[in-house]
Amino acid sequence: MIPAALVLFAALLASVHLARRWTLLRHFGDLAAIGRRSVRTLARSGVSDWSKERATRILAIRMMGKSLAAGGLLLMIALPIAAVLAIGPVAGIPTQDALFDPTARLSILAAGIALAFLRSRVRRLGLRHA
Repeated sequence: MIPAALVLFAALLASVHLARRWTLLRHFGDLAAIGRRSVRTLARSGVSDWSKERATRILAIRMMGKSLAAGGLLLMIALPIAAVLAIGPVAGIPTQDALFDPTARLSILAAGIALAFLRSRVRRLGLRHA
């Protein structure tokens, strides 16, 4: 079960790296900003309904585009985990069993916490580019 947990951990690291590299949270932040802008537009007084409708249509199109881009990005980021879960049993690694095994999940959690702690220490010491 430990090799399967290590493979899952590696896939999780790859997904986290992709999320950080492709700035996933920024994409969802942009989506939220468009939503806030549309609420402000609709709440404006002294503006004609025609202008509000036109602005709302334009913002809705932008929001749809950002939603599709963020969703596609989310699918691409989840691809390493999905690939490991699909290919693992074919390769003889019980990755799906490890996903539901409490011991394997705890070991993945412990390794993730240890890695995050180590990254924060390295960053704090200024050894980021060493």
